[in-house]
Amino acid sequence: TQWPEYYSFPPFFSLQPNIATREKQLGLWLALVCAYCRHKRVFFLDVSESTSKLELFNNGGINRNLSLEGMRAVFDYMVKQGHAKWIDGAAVSSSSKSSTSAVP
Repeated sequence: TQWPEYYSFPPFFSLQPNIATREKQLGLWLALVCAYCRHKRVFFLDVSESTSKLELFNNGGINRNLSLEGMRAVFDYMVKQGHAKWIDGAAVSSSSKSSTSAVP
């Protein structure tokens, strides 16, 4: 898999505290997740420890991975932007989520 340049930037894998920076970061994650899912023909991703080990969320070359909290933030952003939805009938809120998200 060929990754974009920002995939090798360690701060990309940590949620950024600055609102404007985080918005840009989440936009990059949205594009990356959608491209990865199209390329690999993945239609469902769950927020779990096993998913966090996927190469998408785990860059072994720089020893960085996106936390489960980060994955939830990315999926929440994708849902907000209309690129994913939570399934299993769970409400889309930070306190009560299904463990599974559908992606394009």
